[in-house]
Parts: sequence; C-alpha cells; structure tokens
Amino acid sequence: MAKSFTINASKLRQGKPVFHLIRSALILIFACSALPCAAQDSGYPVRFYPDVFTPEGRMTLTPGFSPDGRTIYYAQTECVPIWECPQRLMRSTFDGTSWTTPEPVSSTQGGRVDYPSVTPDGRYLLFSWQMPREDLTGFDVDGNFDLWRLDLEIPGAEPEPMIGPDLARLRAGAVRTLRFVNNETAPNLTEEGDLYFWSERLDAIGERDVFVARSDGAGGFQAPEPLPAPINSPSSDEGAWVSADGRTMLINYADRGGCGGSDLFMSRRREDGTWSDPENLGCDINSPDEEYAGVITPDGAQIVFISNRPDGVLDRPTFQMWATAMPESD
Repeated sequence: MAKSFTINASKLRQGKPVFHLIRSALILIFACSALPCAAQDSGYPVRFYPDVFTPEGRMTLTPGFSPDGRTIYYAQTECVPIWECPQRLMRSTFDGTSWTTPEPVSSTQGGRVDYPSVTPDGRYLLFSWQMPREDLTGFDVDGNFDLWRLDLEIPGAEPEPMIGPDLARLRAGAVRTLRFVNNETAPNLTEEGDLYFWSERLDAIGERDVFVARSDGAGGFQAPEPLPAPINSPSSDEGAWVSADGRTMLINYADRGGCGGSDLFMSRRREDGTWSDPENLGCDINSPDEEYAGVITPDGAQIVFISNRPDGVLDRPTFQMWATAMPESD
C-alpha cells in the first residue's frame, strides 16, 4: 500500500518531527548536489531562483519540468491582470550552475498558454492553449482553452491539439462566456498512458473538477471521467498535478480548511486505484495568501509552486514561483 505523508505543519515544531525536518534538509542538500535546487537551507518556502524568474511587472505561472529536471517550462504574463495580457510559454535550462535566461517557446506564440508539462518519456510538451483551431472555423467560440502537444524531438514541429473522445468541448452557444465552462487545462500524462486534466463541465460533479482520460491501450484515450470523492466535490476542485507514476497528486483547494486563500494539498493513489483524502501541506508551506499549481521536481526533493505571498523583493506582491522541501513520508 502506498505510504501516506506527514504534512501537519504544527508537528515540525515538536520534538520528533524536528528530526524529520533535519532529515529532509539533509536529503535535499544531497539531491541538490546533482540537480538544480532552490531550497537547500530551509524547510520553508523560498523564491525559486528569483534572479532568473522575476520579470518586472509580470507574473510567472504554472511550472513544469522535463523528466531529467534540467528544463523548466512555465507561463508568463506580460502584465496584470492576466486576462487582459498575452500569456507566453517560456523555457529555461539548467547549465550546471544556474538557470539560463528564459526564452519564449516560439511555436506557441499567439493566444494564451498555461499549465505546461512534459510526458514521462520526454518526447512531448503538453499544455493548455487558448488558440483558434482550424477544425472549429465557423463556430462562435470565446476564449477556448484546449489541450495541445508539441513534439520535442522534431525540429520545427508545430503544436497539435490532443485528440480523444470528449477530450475537448466547445466553448460556444449558451456557455460561450459562462465562467470557465468547457475549458480544458493542466494536462498530465502518466507512465500508464492516463491523461489527467481539470475542467468546468456542467454535467460533472462540481463547479470545476479533475478528470482522467484512461489509456485505450493503443496510444489514445478513453472518454474522460471526473474523479470521484474525495478528490472532487460539489465545489471547485482544480489545479491538479499527477506524478509520472500516477501515484501522487498535488491539488489546490480554497474551501477545505487551511491557512487562508487557496492551499496546496496532497493525495496518494492506493493499490485499489482510489485516492486518499487530500491533506493540507500545512502552514509552513501554505500562507494566508494564494498557493496553487504545485509540482514535485523529478528528483522528488522539492515542491515548486505558485504564490502571491509577499517576498520582500517586488514592490507589489504578485504570482511568482516558490520552492520548498518535499514533506517526509511516514
């Protein structure tokens, strides 16, 4: 059976868990000697390489890493508020000392991009893209985020929409401007070939839900289904990231108790395929502000996430990347 995580932040200030904090720090320092790492000296969140990823007047959003942990993709807005701005897909690589100056992924310019991830084999970059599609010409579509992929092994490749039964719903007609309805975002592919994402669909469980499109065994997908409780609820359940082995989920909730605003939670998939009750990562990681879009680095040492907490650098707190040590498991 999969192990559960000790993520009650108050325990970190008690006797035995102090050992866990020290042990986490030692593991983190060892891991950081081989892979890029931001949070070597603290069990608390720090800005993720702020000298590289702090563009003035812009926000860095929704990070995703290559399987070797040496390339990061993320969304960057050109201004605030984000819905009035271009939102570009950016890329940076680790050169052995630090991250290189981020550059746009040129083939994805135009439209707004969000929630990039790389498939476990490293071949495809998946992302959500608000880009007009040729197959939807003639439809009165408004701001339609769909799931796309880019082949990283073919020079000059162009993004293509991900295809599958009921994978992309049309944001038109009666739902054309209704909340986030029929937008699909945050694609994550597991080693088993299952595709996780979240969306807002009127026939699902809650306002926003996490979906999984199971592998069809031939490289494609079955029709997506919303995950049952305890992951989804009648409320808004979003921001999910699933590990390559399909056994760990990070998700953000704003209404399940916690530290204020939207908080990061963790769930484990059991041997029978069900998911454990999501547990808050605690108030040493979460804050009174907003946290979301958490991912675990490929080496398992850190959680990198987005928060708008004050950082002592920017004049006005805005959404930027943060990193913290991975909580210890029991």
